[in-house]
Amino acid sequence: MKDLTIIGGGPAAITAAIYAARAKMTITLVTEELGGYLTKTDKIENYPGFKTITGLELTKALEEHLKSYDVEIIEDETVKTVKQENNEVITELENGQILKSKIAIIATGSKRKKLGIKGEQEFANKGITYCAVCDGSLFQDQEVAVIGGSYAGTKSAMYLSKIAKKVYIIEIQNELSGEELLIEQVKKTENIEVITGAKTLEIYGDEYVKGLKYETNNETKNLEVQGISIEIGLIPNSEITNVEKNKEGKIIVTDDMKTSSNKIFAAGDVNNKGKEQIIIAAAQGCIAALKTKEELK
Repeated sequence: MKDLTIIGGGPAAITAAIYAARAKMTITLVTEELGGYLTKTDKIENYPGFKTITGLELTKALEEHLKSYDVEIIEDETVKTVKQENNEVITELENGQILKSKIAIIATGSKRKKLGIKGEQEFANKGITYCAVCDGSLFQDQEVAVIGGSYAGTKSAMYLSKIAKKVYIIEIQNELSGEELLIEQVKKTENIEVITGAKTLEIYGDEYVKGLKYETNNETKNLEVQGISIEIGLIPNSEITNVEKNKEGKIIVTDDMKTSSNKIFAAGDVNNKGKEQIIIAAAQGCIAALKTKEELK
C-alpha cells in the first residue's frame, strides 16, 4: 500500500507529488491528462518567474520536473470514486482497478459551466466552444461572441481578437471583472466590442451557429455571429467523493487542505479556498503534501 494517492494532473497535483516525493513518500498519481486545463491555456502572464509562457510550455516544464522523481504515474485513466474506509483510502478507477493508500489528495480541478439556454446543446461543436484556445482557429476572420466578462472571458476575447474579424463580449453585469490589466487591454483593442448589462437568452442557427439573442434594458436584441465561446465560470470536478462540499459543489477544506474525511485532502480549483489561479493551485498542492507527511509520522 502506498503512502499517498494523488488524483489530478494540473499544477496542484504535480506540485503535491513533487513535494511528497522529496519527503520520501511513496506515491501514485492518477490523471486523465498531465497538465490538466493548462494544456488548453494560451498565454500565461501572471506566473512568477515567467513574464510570458504558454500553457503547453509550463505543462512540459512541470511534467519534466515531476518525472525526475520516483512517482508512479497512471495516465489516461479516470477515477470513479475516492473514499476513506477505516484508516485507508480506496480509489477506484473506471477500468475497475483499485488503489489503496494511507492518504489521498484530490486535485481534479474544474470544468466549464454551461448557460442552460435554448440552442446551447443543439449547436455544441457547431459554432459553440467552451475553450477559445482549443477552437479559436475555426473562427478565422469571422465575427464571434464571448459570453462572460470575467477573467476567463476577457482573456478569451483577447486571444480571439488576434484571429477573428470582430469579437463581442456579452456580460450580464454592468461592468467587466477580473484583472484590471486585462480589462484595460480589452478596452484598447479595436476589434473588441463590450456589451454589458446583457443577458443571453438563446443561441440560434441552421446547421451551424448564426447568432444569439440577448436582453438589455428590457429589450431583446439579435447579434449575428458565426462563433460563440461560453466563459461564465467553473464547476468543480468533485463528484468522485462524498466528503463535505458547499452549495457550489466545491470540497470544503481547512487551511491545511484537509477535508471532512481525515485521510482525504483537496487542493486547487476543486476546493473552496482561494481564486482559480495557477499559483494558488500550486501553493495548495504544496501545503497538502507537507501536511500529509506530518500525518504519516
